[in-house]
Amino acid sequence: MQAVGATGDRVAFDTLVRRWDRRIFVFLAKAGGDPEAAADMRQDVFLRVWKYAASYDDTYAFSTWLYRIAHNVLHTWRAKSNGHRTYPLDSRDEDREAPGIYRPDESAITSEIDSRVRQAIDGFCVDDRELLLMRLQGELPYREIGEVLGIPETTAKSRTYKLMNQLREQLADVHAAARSSR
Repeated sequence: MQAVGATGDRVAFDTLVRRWDRRIFVFLAKAGGDPEAAADMRQDVFLRVWKYAASYDDTYAFSTWLYRIAHNVLHTWRAKSNGHRTYPLDSRDEDREAPGIYRPDESAITSEIDSRVRQAIDGFCVDDRELLLMRLQGELPYREIGEVLGIPETTAKSRTYKLMNQLREQLADVHAAARSSR
């Protein structure tokens, strides 16, 4: 990674952007709640990656460094917008995969579950939503989440556990309905 900024290796940078662009955009859109702003924030993230590539320490995971930049950009955006602009997560999120082959009743249940999960996550404060998205969507290990957020790994674990329990409680009726339809 150091070679990208130090030598201006455009090919390496383009490869990096192709690999991480979608994940960073989805993270910013969901954590910030504003897909339009996420597009601008994503550009800022990759500009900072280019600019500060020489500061990357390869003894740490690249994903930690990248998500830390995204986290900082997100918090700067929130401060500028006073954190008041949030839009609910939408079923048209860009990270949606093509639908699998489901029976019609399974498709309806899956759609209901997706909708309820989005509503539940949207109800969390922005910091909790960001933590959950790093874990669930970004699949970052707790150690990396702690490094990104500047909290101990054990705090990242306990906060995630607490949030997942809250999700379970909020979605208990959906889970029961899905089980009874099998």
